[in-house]
Amino acid sequence: SLGATVSLLAAARQPQVRAVIAQSPFISLRAVVRYYAWRFFMLPPPVAMLGIRFFELVTGARAGDVDVARAVAGLATTPVLIIGSPHDRQVPYAWLQQLHALLPTSELVTGPYGHDDGTNMDVSDDGDVEHGLAFISAALAAPSAASSE
Repeated sequence: SLGATVSLLAAARQPQVRAVIAQSPFISLRAVVRYYAWRFFMLPPPVAMLGIRFFELVTGARAGDVDVARAVAGLATTPVLIIGSPHDRQVPYAWLQQLHALLPTSELVTGPYGHDDGTNMDVSDDGDVEHGLAFISAALAAPSAASSE
């Protein structure tokens, strides 16, 4: 999820990126902190937001810089394969659906696994591996938006 989020944020800033596969990315740092604080620690959203503000004051970082929903405008022409599951307890499936709706060139692949189970897929798991390989092959075979500029 963190790697998928960072990949989307980086790709949005790099026009030479030809495609992204993102497994269970989160929508924003604020959303993930609110969600985790409540789901796993029963801390109400105002407490979570105070924690974010404290983090910003101490580190000088800005939580708004980790906002995939805002950054995906930079991926309007980049193929994105979003992989996730309604059974994922760590990243709500609604976030994946929201990203999919924001990305006109995205595909959303839903699997039967939980958050970490998707990395243990083998070739027989409903063709997910084959789908990912075909996605990358097609993206690499297509003309690059960066090379046509």
